[in-house]
Amino acid sequence: MLKIKVCAGSHCVLKGSLEILEYLQDDELYRDKIEVESTNCMEHFCTNGKEPVVQVNGEIITNANLEKVYKIIGEKLK
Repeated sequence: MLKIKVCAGSHCVLKGSLEILEYLQDDELYRDKIEVESTNCMEHFCTNGKEPVVQVNGEIITNANLEKVYKIIGEKLK
């Protein structure tokens, strides 16, 4: 089971993290393979123009979007 954390801090929310979070939570393809949760700011990543930030099994994805997140999910599930 992949553990995914999506930053819900203010900088990341302004850059679209809630849309990523909602999409992952509603995903039916990986429903039994991922555990998705929101988290507060992930240290300094959120304030240096690297937002939104998503973590997949400990791997940090900066400037995250669905394409990047799903690419990492696919790689980790192989």
